Amino acid sequence: MFSVPQEKRSSMSMKILPSQKSIILQAARLKGKSMTEFMVENSVVAAENAILDQTLFALDSDSFEAFEKALDDPIDASAAKALLKVKAPWDAQQ
Repeated sequence: MFSVPQEKRSSMSMKILPSQKSIILQAARLKGKSMTEFMVENSVVAAENAILDQTLFALDSDSFEAFEKALDDPIDASAAKALLKVKAPWDAQQ
């Protein structure tokens, strides 16, 4: 989970069905967390996954040509190895 402890927390209110609250509370208890902790952690994971699953992006023709060229050019092996050693931002914070 990506967390930023130096940020000031803000509140968020939502309306949920009693049956939804009950199952969330049950799951939170199973994990030994408060309902707030459980909801925040799982919401952040779901949000990260939604962002990572984004597959549609638009490019103008010049940008698309540059993108195609980058895909077609040979890979610099040393740069690729270095890139694979870099942690994702959400992993680096843990």
